[in-house]
Amino acid sequence: MKDPSGIEYGKYLTRKDEEYATCQLCQSDFKYGGDKGYQALESHAKRQKHMELSHLRFSDNVQHLKLQESNNDVGSSSSGLKVVVKPSLIDSARSAEAKYLFKAAECDYSFRSLDNTPELFQ
Repeated sequence: MKDPSGIEYGKYLTRKDEEYATCQLCQSDFKYGGDKGYQALESHAKRQKHMELSHLRFSDNVQHLKLQESNNDVGSSSSGLKVVVKPSLIDSARSAEAKYLFKAAECDYSFRSLDNTPELFQ
């Protein structure tokens, strides 16, 4: 099931018990059991605070930090976690544009040969 923003509930909700769930984004508990059910999930997902936090966490235009378990040997001294940065879509486009311009300078392309190329990176 997906919330009104199109994000699966399971990505940010955990079941606390038979009647309560915890939103990992908002760090809040709410009652979904009994007669409330799906309406409670939808109502929580439409709150302003939740929508802002959801946009920050799941948007393609925002950099995301994520912890991943590394494949260290058992008994190693490190914690077994590493930080992985997922660049945003905008950052990826800027990086591609910069690489293209550096390549053009390196190969001594004429300045006019780069006319109308900004459309490639939009």
